[in-house]
Amino acid sequence: MNNQYASEVFHAIYHDDLTALDASIKKYGTEVIISEEETPLIYAVMMVKPRLVQCLLEHGANMYARNISNDTAFHLAASKGHLDIVKLFCDHGIDLNIVGDEENTALNYAVTFCHDEIAEYLIGQGASLEIPDNIFNKTPLDRIREKENLSQPRKANERNVIRRMDNQ
Repeated sequence: MNNQYASEVFHAIYHDDLTALDASIKKYGTEVIISEEETPLIYAVMMVKPRLVQCLLEHGANMYARNISNDTAFHLAASKGHLDIVKLFCDHGIDLNIVGDEENTALNYAVTFCHDEIAEYLIGQGASLEIPDNIFNKTPLDRIREKENLSQPRKANERNVIRRMDNQ
């Protein structure tokens, strides 16, 4: 690993400095590991820097590079609820059904962590509802059905509370 590169990229991403990042990419490229299996793209996603993610993708950063947990930057964006970044990956042709840690897809993460807008977007883009994780063996569709079943009593209870308030 080139320490100068790692330092330049780290500072550019941390400070949201598109000009410095672009200069570092032109000097060193996009595929140097910064630390602990962390690529510039993964770091930019973790720091929630959509402009820098876009820049890295435009310069050919590897969308399929993995972190120490075996997740890609795409998985991280979906699991953390960053729709704008998820859309960037989709715009650049990411495999929507690539599996990461525990065989989770980005859709499985979005559903698990209640990022409904991301889940809806990924489903609309064609992500599979049928790929199970390898811990609970649940698909995104299984998880959606569970959430719907759990919300039914809550909705009924809310209707009862509203009726009682109206009757007072």
